[in-house]
Amino acid sequence: PFIKKYLAITDLELTGLDVRKHEIIEIAALLVHQESMDIIKIFESKVTPAHVETGDPVSLRIAGYEPDLWKEAPPLKEALEMYVSFLGNSDAVFAAWNNTTDWAFLEEGFKKTGTKDPFDYHRYDIWTAAAELLKGVDLEKISLSCIRTHLHLAVEPSPHRAINGARGAYEVLKKLRSNHEYTS
Repeated sequence: PFIKKYLAITDLELTGLDVRKHEIIEIAALLVHQESMDIIKIFESKVTPAHVETGDPVSLRIAGYEPDLWKEAPPLKEALEMYVSFLGNSDAVFAAWNNTTDWAFLEEGFKKTGTKDPFDYHRYDIWTAAAELLKGVDLEKISLSCIRTHLHLAVEPSPHRAINGARGAYEVLKKLRSNHEYTS
């Protein structure tokens, strides 16, 4: 059953939002046991951008991109291979906060590098789950930071990093699930 599958709660940092011209510059993931919400293991890697010059300055600033911090970062193919290796044979479900963008970039990365997509065919959108579980709650907006504040979770440190995004999405999902009963 779906609830028995692991979640690979993933966050990417990007040079912009256009999958045709922008790139992944950081990948982080928490492999989570869905029933217990225990973190099994953690992955994070910066990724050397091939064309940072096409990056959106705002996206690069949000991601905290500085060339010196990315000097040792592997190219996309190597980073994706490490990510796939991290997942192992878990048959995990890809999960993310507003997963459409992150999944589009991952899928494009898998195609571009010839890396095999390791995921179960399902996708889990934590934004959608949060919006459903918090319907009726008066929130300024359904953003990760607003929901973290509403749930009394710590504010994300700055600059934003992929590991903080993945951990933030995990904390929100765990807190929301702890307030609801799930049966197998």
